[in-house]
Order: sequence, then structure tokens, then C-alpha cells
Amino acid sequence: MALSHVGIQALLLIIAMSIAFAAYLLLPGQPALHRISIGTGYVGVIFLAAALIVGPLNTLRGVSNPLSTYLRRDIGIMADIVAVTHAIVGLQVHVCGDFVQYFFKRKPNGELGAILFDAFGIANHLGLIAVLIIVVLLVISNNVSLRKLGPRRWKGIQRYIYVAASLVAVHGLIYQIIERRQAAFIVALIAIAAAAATMQYLGFLRRGAAWLGNAVPGDLDSWSGHQGLPLQCANWKPPTEIIGYLGSPSWLDASAPRTVTVCWNSSMLCASRMDRRITK
Repeated sequence: MALSHVGIQALLLIIAMSIAFAAYLLLPGQPALHRISIGTGYVGVIFLAAALIVGPLNTLRGVSNPLSTYLRRDIGIMADIVAVTHAIVGLQVHVCGDFVQYFFKRKPNGELGAILFDAFGIANHLGLIAVLIIVVLLVISNNVSLRKLGPRRWKGIQRYIYVAASLVAVHGLIYQIIERRQAAFIVALIAIAAAAATMQYLGFLRRGAAWLGNAVPGDLDSWSGHQGLPLQCANWKPPTEIIGYLGSPSWLDASAPRTVTVCWNSSMLCASRMDRRITK
């Protein structure tokens, strides 16, 4: 029996609380705030990775992968909320809760000193940037924002999740070293990051193969006047908007009424003539 939207949200909340509680129990003897900080940190990483895996998983399964789905959005929203919670709690753990000292040195007279550039400072700067990105994504994770921004702009902003995820991974790895975490926590973080990166890569390869279709030998000289292109893509259905291509052949005229699109699929160079302008 399929769960309702509310049911899925409730299930995600239960999973998040269970993971956080399990992490809390694995750190006996640590202050409560520290344990909550680590617990919410790992929940945020897991849900962030899950949000990044949903799309590639749909692509690999050959099922519909629309611009936005409730499941992916709900997972992302949960990741964002937990990440913000982690940031708020985490700023109370070290240096007696003086959050300014997470980013700056404090002089003996109480004034601000230089920006911190040691491992502790770098980890916190990266985490802060990631949280700011996540807050923006959380604010626009709704249908109203999608309609007002338009699909292309909305998706363009949402792609900053890749930047945030990379920053979160580095932030987490540095903190493993600073706090000398247990091996289980380190392995878990690396495994989660590797799983998300691997799925993204496999999804990228699958999407590229789907775009290119079946490639067969062909002569493109009559199309472009350019010698040496080895393959012509037959039965290739390109995406609605071409947002880029590898290489900059001099004969490619984006303003021409009929033009040739070039792209790579592994080691094969393919081309297709289109009746639309190419946008980069």
C-alpha cells in the first residue's frame, strides 16, 4: 500500500530521529550538545546523499525523472532542516559557545582578531558557506518558487546543492580529524559520500547514453563542410535545450538556421543537425 505524502514525511522524520538517536548512543561520555551535534550532522549527510541519489536511481531504472518530485523534495527539505539544526547546535559545542571564535581569533581585550585559517577555521568556513546555500535552497523548495522562477532558473539554483554537498563532505572529513572520531564514523562518512558520488556519475553516464542513442558510421561532410568527423548519431533525440558541448569547432555556427550539435559519449564523437539555436 502506497504511503500518502504526509505519511512519507512522517516516515522520513522517524528515520531522521532514529539515526540521530543511534549516533547519540554511540558516543557515551560526551556532552549532550556534542552528541546532538554529531547525530544531526550524520543525519544531514545521509539525507543529503539520499536526495542526490534519487534522480540517478530513477535514470538507471529507466523510470520517469521529472524536474521535481515530492519524494526528492521532501528528502531534500529534511536534509536542509537537519543541516541548519546541526549548524545551530554545533556552534555551541566548542570555545564555550562563543560562535565568533569558530571563524575569527579573539584578542585578549575581547575584540575580533584575524580570520581563522587553521583546520578548525577552514572546516567552519566551509560549513557556513554550505549552510547558507542550503538555506537558499530550502526557501525555494516549494511550488510557488518553482512557478515564479521558472523551471530553468529554479533548477539552475537547485544545482548549487552539488557545491553544498562537496563543502559538507570536506567539512565533515576535517572534523573527523580534529575530534579524532571513531573509525566507524569516519568509514560511514566516506561510504556515504562515495555512494552519492558514484550514483551521480553512473546517472550522468546513463543520461549521456540515452541522449546519444545508437551511433552508426556516417559522412558529415555534406552537413558541415568539416573533414574528419567519424560518427553520425542515428535515432538520436537531443534534449529540448542544449546547454553546452565539449570542444569549440570553428565550423559550428550557433546563429545558423540549421546547425550541428557536437557531444561526447565516452570515446565517440557524435553529431546531429538541428533546426534550433544552440544555447551555451
